Amino acid sequence: MVMFKHSKRFIYSLIVFIIVLTLYFSKTSGPSEQPAVLASEDSTFFGVQGVIGPGAATIRTCATYTGSGTCYECNTTSCTPSGTWNSVITNADPGDMILLKQGTYNVGGTLRISSGSSTDVITVANYNDESVTIDGRIEICNGTAACDGRRGNVLVEGVTIESDTEGYVIYLANNGATAIDNVTFKNVAIYGGVTEAIRIQSNMTNITFENSVLDGGYNNHVMKILCNDTSNEPTSCTYVPDNIIVKNNTFSKVSNMFSDVCAVVSDGGSEDLIQLEGAGYVEITNNTFSSNPFEDCLDIKGEGYSGAGLLIKNNYIDSTGQSSQACSESFTGCKIEGLIIHGSQHTGDVQIEGNYFEHGSNRFRTLSNNVKITNNIFDGSRAVIEDNDAKFWFNTMTGASTCATQAQTDCNELELGGTDTVDNLSIINNIINGSLIDYNSGQYTTVNNIIYNTTGNTLGSCTGCTTSGNLSINPVLTNTFRIGTSSPAYNSANDSYTISNDSLGSQRPQGTDYDIGAFEYIAAAPVCGNGVVESGETCDDGNTISSDGCSATCQTESSGGGSSGGSSSGDSSSSESSTICGPLDSNGNNQVDITDFSSFAKKYSKTCADTNASYSGCGKLDVNNDNKITLVDFANFAYKYGKSC
Repeated sequence: MVMFKHSKRFIYSLIVFIIVLTLYFSKTSGPSEQPAVLASEDSTFFGVQGVIGPGAATIRTCATYTGSGTCYECNTTSCTPSGTWNSVITNADPGDMILLKQGTYNVGGTLRISSGSSTDVITVANYNDESVTIDGRIEICNGTAACDGRRGNVLVEGVTIESDTEGYVIYLANNGATAIDNVTFKNVAIYGGVTEAIRIQSNMTNITFENSVLDGGYNNHVMKILCNDTSNEPTSCTYVPDNIIVKNNTFSKVSNMFSDVCAVVSDGGSEDLIQLEGAGYVEITNNTFSSNPFEDCLDIKGEGYSGAGLLIKNNYIDSTGQSSQACSESFTGCKIEGLIIHGSQHTGDVQIEGNYFEHGSNRFRTLSNNVKITNNIFDGSRAVIEDNDAKFWFNTMTGASTCATQAQTDCNELELGGTDTVDNLSIINNIINGSLIDYNSGQYTTVNNIIYNTTGNTLGSCTGCTTSGNLSINPVLTNTFRIGTSSPAYNSANDSYTISNDSLGSQRPQGTDYDIGAFEYIAAAPVCGNGVVESGETCDDGNTISSDGCSATCQTESSGGGSSGGSSSGDSSSSESSTICGPLDSNGNNQVDITDFSSFAKKYSKTCADTNASYSGCGKLDVNNDNKITLVDFANFAYKYGKSC
């Protein structure tokens, strides 16, 4: 009977031990790591970040309104405190907020939103996160008597705007000498437009489209930005849109607004996702461009003003480059070019930075003497550089598909000069892996590039070019285009040609010198509590509990017995504390809980010397005073687990 009694207790203890182990590791262990994938791991840098569209809009009600104007809550027939939805929008005063409740609001033509002031914008938004659709065309009052001469200062958020009959869904145009200023469309969805979904024309300043779903432009473009001269590639612009911000949107041409979307091909219509044809300063950042079965993702051309700059940064640009592929609403990528800059008269800084180009071709040709193409990923994608003085620095060009000939459309290729002679290009600190390199006559500087598995010409054979430090060696890239310390790109860039950050915004350099390619190598940060002693740690006992010999920051404590490495078994060394056994209630909360088990599990099977020590409350770990933490002590622990004392 005695043996059976002890057997029952042992079985009970074992069951509790298993339960406690399960609880412990469910609290301390995360999901197993999965192989890194560029599109998910770096989604905060390439393409859209976070949730976009009406569902991500600010939740608004008049009960929480604190503005200087009047707040209206409207349904499709009337508003509170007065009016109808279209009348209060058309005649709104600065500071007014018009909140539309669930439903479809039929414009029956054009809805012209009144204008606010520089201190009090007019807001048109959805009420309390409800689903709202405006069917028709939207414009902004351009200084007429209807808006008392005001121009702009409008926010539209949280609604879907669509039309399959109007030429434009959003039409922002102003040929007057005074600009329409400060107009923002945020967290919206825009569909349709027989000509274009969005047009921004002439004297418009500080116009923003952000966090939105943009799809349409049956005959032409999803978004077109152009000056007052509407001819193709204009050269006589008087007014240009300036400070246009396009960020964190998706662009495509696959909405079901037009059931016969592919029929337009037979008309020679439907073009790019974005086209700039005469603009001032423009920022296009963190957008996702894909699904255009007609032409290009981005087409930049035409006159701007002297000194105007262009920033295209951290976008995901997918161009299949398969111009012979039949039109389909399931088409992925842009059919012809990804990013094409041709005939652009931006004469200020042109920065093509930190983008992820997948497939297809990209062409860079401006009148600027300060074109910087840096930190980009070209994944099975062509880069054609036709700019004098262009800087092609710290890019990574690689992918599964390599070019056998220039006629191949979906492959890696670095083409310098295109069909022209281009001088003073600098090709520096790039990884060019598995690509065709082709160039015309010209003077280039090529320094510290890794050029591996290429066909065609090599940069080193360029007549009259300055070359130094180029390597023909495997760059040893990960499946996310990163390098490790074993890569020849590590600490190998020429630091006479540097930029301050890498493709993900991390500071360069991280090591003793700059790394070649788009990504700077960053050592993994040490993790205290993983049982492995890493850089900056003097111990790691598998937890982040202090007063057990190894502190919560993995530094050896003057007393206590934490291990300098992971958990271990067997007798403790003489350097271990005389109080290794210690109290059963390790955190002093008068209860035997999961924290105490963490302490117990670390000390199990170790020896100590605290036979004469006594502890109040729950007592001590070494219950049988044999100077060891054994199964007997565990049975005592298991019996008390979950109890207060």
